Amino acid sequence: MITSMTRCSTLSSNRDHARERYKAYIAPDRVKKVPHYGPMFSGLNHYPKQQIQIDTCDPVPNFMSRRWAGFDRRQPLVMSHQNAHLNVSGGDRYKYSRRPIIPFLQQVPPDVLLQTTRVDPMMPPPEQQQSRPATPLTWTVGCQTMYRESEAQTEPYTPEYVTEKGTIPELLTLASLSYNRGLPAGLAEVEMIERAREKRAWEQTLPPVEDMSQLSKRRAMMEELERKEWVIREKEIEKLQQVRLQVLKQILEKREEDNTGTNTERLNSIWSKKQVSKENNFKKKRTEHVKALRKLGAAREKVEGKLSKRNVVDDYSSFASQVYAPQTRVGVFLDRGSELYNVKNRYLNTYEGLLELEASLPDYVTQPRIKIPNLRSGKGGAQKRFEKRLKELDDTADLIKNDKEKAIPSSCPAKVPPEGHSSSTTTSHA
Repeated sequence: MITSMTRCSTLSSNRDHARERYKAYIAPDRVKKVPHYGPMFSGLNHYPKQQIQIDTCDPVPNFMSRRWAGFDRRQPLVMSHQNAHLNVSGGDRYKYSRRPIIPFLQQVPPDVLLQTTRVDPMMPPPEQQQSRPATPLTWTVGCQTMYRESEAQTEPYTPEYVTEKGTIPELLTLASLSYNRGLPAGLAEVEMIERAREKRAWEQTLPPVEDMSQLSKRRAMMEELERKEWVIREKEIEKLQQVRLQVLKQILEKREEDNTGTNTERLNSIWSKKQVSKENNFKKKRTEHVKALRKLGAAREKVEGKLSKRNVVDDYSSFASQVYAPQTRVGVFLDRGSELYNVKNRYLNTYEGLLELEASLPDYVTQPRIKIPNLRSGKGGAQKRFEKRLKELDDTADLIKNDKEKAIPSSCPAKVPPEGHSSSTTTSHA
């Protein structure tokens, strides 16, 4: 949209162009929600889960002009009326500057558009300009500061060297030493250098190897030197062991101090907790003691009792009161007079009464009658199976009954129980 407005020049003034450009800058399609990953699922107002931002990606390429199209058309006309003899740095300076064009809304930092001019106001007049050599593409600039950091300091630089033919400088014997590994030299390095000098001087006094007559003397001198070197080496080993023992002793002492400090802190913590617990228990016992004394004092004041008016509402509202659950110690017996409700009847207390009561009952009481319900035959398979099995049981019962009647002879009369026996049995059932 900005590109079309710029090319077509459809706006009447530069102000309208700036307004439309700002509206395009804050268009809804450029507004996006950016989540905060910490409180992403928060619902609190003071910990928002997202924020609104405008997309920084500009749809208009950078090589395209964003200025008002009428500016390019009006600029040649303005420049044609300019006087070449105007004093830019004096009273005519105001003609070469304008107020910045700031959009009317300030919610988002606006783009400040300054009007440009094709004439550099800082340049001198053409007659005063002088030719100067071309500026080189590259140049070297050095900088020296007063301060530096020790971490940035490197190892000392060792330059290259050349020795004369046939000479070996004494300094080259120290080539094995380097920075922080023997240099700067200490007492041990100085002693090593002195021993090396003595050894070189001793080598000058050795008999030549070609002289066979002095071979035993050469061997004896070399053995003596070897013994001296071994003694020196043993002393160095002893010193190194002493240093190691001293370091080990310091480490052990430091560990003992740390352990002692830790144990002391632990004991102090336990003692503090015990003291706090002791004070709390003492306060608790003291409170209970004062409470018990207060109760005893209140009980002594009510030894003879105190008359108080009965509260009927409280008595009937509480089911634990004397109205619902009277206490025996105050003279209330709930089962008093219960024997008055005992039933005393001749029919229940004597055997003859029971017989008389049984005789007065109808026969359906002593001889219950069971009536088999008439089950209607249904159309379901379960009902048919039930009726079939019931019929089989009835047929089996009839067969068993007929077999028993055939087995018993007709001459044997049936035994009839005595009258008293049947009465007692009936009574027991009743």
